Amino acid sequence: MARPLAGLDFETYGDVNLPKHGLARYVDGPTFTPLLASFVTKSVEEEFDFVRYPHRHVARFRDVVEEFVLDADGILVAHNVGFERAVLRRMSIDPDVLPNMVDSAVISRAMGAASSLEGASNQLTDLPKMEEGKRLIQKFSVPNEGNSWQAPTPELVQSSRFRYDWALFQTYCTGDARASLLIAQQYLESGN
Repeated sequence: MARPLAGLDFETYGDVNLPKHGLARYVDGPTFTPLLASFVTKSVEEEFDFVRYPHRHVARFRDVVEEFVLDADGILVAHNVGFERAVLRRMSIDPDVLPNMVDSAVISRAMGAASSLEGASNQLTDLPKMEEGKRLIQKFSVPNEGNSWQAPTPELVQSSRFRYDWALFQTYCTGDARASLLIAQQYLESGN
């Protein structure tokens, strides 16, 4: 029997330049903050808002992920999975979860598609990547004047100026988790 799959995606904040300084320095930076997560299976989509509901959603997220992998023998799928592994590690998820992850970017390349999630989702699924994602990342995930050069706060994301874009950012996160899952499912269904 095939192991169940779940797509996983995070949106985070940090003031360390990720492309310049690398994943380890970014995730270990003093301002690194998980903002949102999405967990998607064939039948369930669960969204987590660590900014507005930090204690409740972090605990629920930990329970969902650990139960899915450790109790249900599931596999997490993420695009460029090293990032999600690093965030899970930083969030103190049970380390036995981490080996049970596959990379939809690697799967995409194995299927002859693009490495980027944008390219792969356009080529392998009917779910195009949300075009507004880059703007939302610039608005919430990196220091800027709009977020007062710090991680978004509950007050900021609930303000009338940011509320719509914050909800859109969660939709973007869920779309990426869903795309990663669909890529992995397509690979398995193609008999590879």
